[in-house]
Amino acid sequence: MSKLSAYVLTFNEEGKIQDALESIKWADEIVVLDSHSTDRTEEICQGYTDKVYQCDFTGFGKLRNRALELVTHDWVLSIDA
Repeated sequence: MSKLSAYVLTFNEEGKIQDALESIKWADEIVVLDSHSTDRTEEICQGYTDKVYQCDFTGFGKLRNRALELVTHDWVLSIDA
């Protein structure tokens, strides 16, 4: 059976990210690209995955492409927090 990766782009999503990650915790892999949040976003994400990466915000398209480079499964789900 095929496996599914899910990714989310974040920046200061402390108030929303837990619900977003709860909704995809069934995925085989969760990848988070965080744009240097100054709140607890990164800490909360680390409770769901060890694949939390920091990156400068260079536009949604570039970040989505970077996320696709980081996921390891053929099927990919993108969500917003």
